[in-house]
Formats: sequence, structure tokens, C-alpha cells
Amino acid sequence: QTVGLLVTNTNGGKTDYIENTVVVAIRPRANFTTSVASSTPNGTRLVTFNNTSSSLDANPSATLALHTYSVNWGDGTPVQTGTGTPTLTHTYAAGGVYSVSLDMTNPVSGLSHNRTANVTVYIQPQASFTTSAAAYSPDAFAQPSYDFNASASTVSNDASGSLSYSWNFGAGASPASSTSVSPTGVVYASSGTKTVTLTVTNTNGNLTNVSTQNVVVAIKPKA
Repeated sequence: QTVGLLVTNTNGGKTDYIENTVVVAIRPRANFTTSVASSTPNGTRLVTFNNTSSSLDANPSATLALHTYSVNWGDGTPVQTGTGTPTLTHTYAAGGVYSVSLDMTNPVSGLSHNRTANVTVYIQPQASFTTSAAAYSPDAFAQPSYDFNASASTVSNDASGSLSYSWNFGAGASPASSTSVSPTGVVYASSGTKTVTLTVTNTNGNLTNVSTQNVVVAIKPKA
């Protein structure tokens, strides 16, 4: 930009004029939001990256569409670069807290601005359990008991992940529920098909997964 200065001596009206060139450099404002999509059990997590950066530069050669961006996803994958403010997606293979960094650069001034924010990725667990064969005891009036085992439930690729368990053994069960990984001695007082439900929770993020099985209970008569 050219800036001119005219100086006038009010006593006589003599003037002098000078011009200087001023280089105006405008820096963009980097900004973004992220959202984490639902995952499949023990699956990867897809993150949507919305580039909401802005610029006040009115130079037609420096529109926001011509600005360059550089995104570091914080997980060791290659930096992603381009122009404008497109919506990006990135897949994280493991749970954790990732420092995501965005640099926006004005193509005319060369000035950049950075914004960094944490993205937390949680992993959904996989619920799985086995059911023992029915065990009958004369002292239980021929009511069967069952043992259940959820040790096959897993949460993968989450160094901070741990599992909690919640059981519902269905109608007529005693006990009716449990929080043990492998509850034993569950007795049914009535015959029929019982729906056993296991809910497994990854305590790192509280994501859950549910597994159900039908148990056919037969009551033996007591002679």
C-alpha cells in the first residue's frame, strides 16, 4: 500500500509531499472443531475435522480458499496438507488422547496461525460369555444352577481401557444379577427359556456392548 503525506505551512501556503510504501501483512485465524463417530466393538474410530478458520484479508489473491492448511493428527501418521477449509476425516486405530494441530497460512503475506486441541478417542468393548451345562442338586429340589463366564470379553487397542460387567440372568433367577466377571451357582426356580444379558463397559469412556443368550431351563421332578 502507498501512503502519502502532504504538509502545508499555514503561514504562506507552502507545501511538501512525500510517499512511502507500506507492506500490509494479514495473518489468518486458525480454528477447528472435531466429532468422533460411533465405533464397532474393538474397532477403529473415525474423527470428522471441521476447519472453521477465517481471514480478514480482502486481497483477491489471499481468499480463504487459497490459504494453505497443515493438519498434524498427533498419532504419528503423515501430516495432511492442502488449500482452503475442507472437512476432513481421520481414522484412529487405538484409543487415547491425541494432540491435533492445525496451521493456516496466508498465501500472500506468508503469515501463519496455529491452533492445537486434544481429541479423546474411546474404544467400544466386545461382550462375550459362555454358559455351563445345568447342574442339579437334590437339596435344591431339582432346580438347576448355572455358571457363567465373561472372561472372553475384550477391549483392544486401548492402553487405559478396563472392563466392568453387569449381568441380568432373566426371570426366576437367584441371584437376579451380578457384577462379577464369572458368576457361579445361579439357580432358576422356574422352567422355560431365560434370556441372559451381559453388558460390558469400557470404564475408559464408558462405552458399552451387550451380549445375550437364551438358556432353556428344565426343572426335574422330585420323586
